[in-house]
Amino acid sequence: MNASLLEHLKELRQRLVICVLSILVLGIFSYTYYHYFYTLFSQPFKSIASVDAQHFYVKSVLEGVITKLKFATLFGVILSLPLFIFHLLRFVMPGLKKNENKFLIVSIITSFILSAVSFFYGYFILLPLSLKFLMSNHFIPSDVGILLTYSENIFFVFNLLAYLIVVFQLPIIIVTLLHLNIFSRKSLLKSSRYMIVCIMILSAILTPPDVISQVLLSLPLIILFFSAILFAKCFRIGNHV
Repeated sequence: MNASLLEHLKELRQRLVICVLSILVLGIFSYTYYHYFYTLFSQPFKSIASVDAQHFYVKSVLEGVITKLKFATLFGVILSLPLFIFHLLRFVMPGLKKNENKFLIVSIITSFILSAVSFFYGYFILLPLSLKFLMSNHFIPSDVGILLTYSENIFFVFNLLAYLIVVFQLPIIIVTLLHLNIFSRKSLLKSSRYMIVCIMILSAILTPPDVISQVLLSLPLIILFFSAILFAKCFRIGNHV
């Protein structure tokens, strides 16, 4: 038994080393090609007529270095997520049943799809509308100049897209809880009004302080919530509580 435990710990250490090396390599990749990522994340500001989107401004001599290193590290972690999930499954799956393995694989594939959908939705729909609303004359008088700082606004876009990717995993969480019989579909439907309130509160916390962003985030999440319940009903998941 001790030998078996040591083998598992050795395997876990090897997989952790691979994941750390992945973050390092992909972080270096993100640092090397940072200009392309910067162009991607600064592009939403160019749709605002009142903003000089050709220039961001730094507040200190260290801001450029810190921003680039921070961005490269975080992006290295994000790009390594598929590898993390792969090694997690390889480590856990030997102890799972065949149907549980299938459920995990389907969940991972669905998670990737939801991540891609959330990125495109946030980048092409939510961000442009939110920025135009926040930077409009309704809030900023026409005779007031706009000076956008480099680090704050790049990470404004980065953080918002990262939040979207995370919260769009809601269906995966719901179906997993139903699969584990922690909740039933009936109990979720009964508490749906409270769930909707929680979604709206979460949207208000994660998005900028404007109604448009909050609505654009809360509506898809509400749809995903009921879609997850419908999916569970079609495949008879969550009947046994």
